[in-house]
Amino acid sequence: MYKKLFDALYFGYTYFFISIILGTFINSIFPKYDKNKSTGIIIIEITLQIMIIVITAYFIKIVADELPLIYDPLDSLSRNKISLLGDILMSFVFYTTQDHFIAKVNHLQNEIEMLFK
Repeated sequence: MYKKLFDALYFGYTYFFISIILGTFINSIFPKYDKNKSTGIIIIEITLQIMIIVITAYFIKIVADELPLIYDPLDSLSRNKISLLGDILMSFVFYTTQDHFIAKVNHLQNEIEMLFK
């Protein structure tokens, strides 16, 4: 019981630290939101950032799934549950580190809302 919990914490911290480092890096390589840019340019920037985030998340998952376990090997169901928790944690971290992306999505949302008024 405690061994599985320890392994879950180990995976969680691994996902967290890798995600926060790479998420912060991804945010820094993309331009900040500029309200003077056209919506088309903003859509392109959003699309490129999504592509980089997805590719990065894919590789984080590959690396994390290859990590050796501290204790006895988990059965595949337990390992899949821990991996799912890591994926959820990674999603939260990426969401919170992508402030340029969030500002651009908010701009796009406002543009779409204006179409429905």
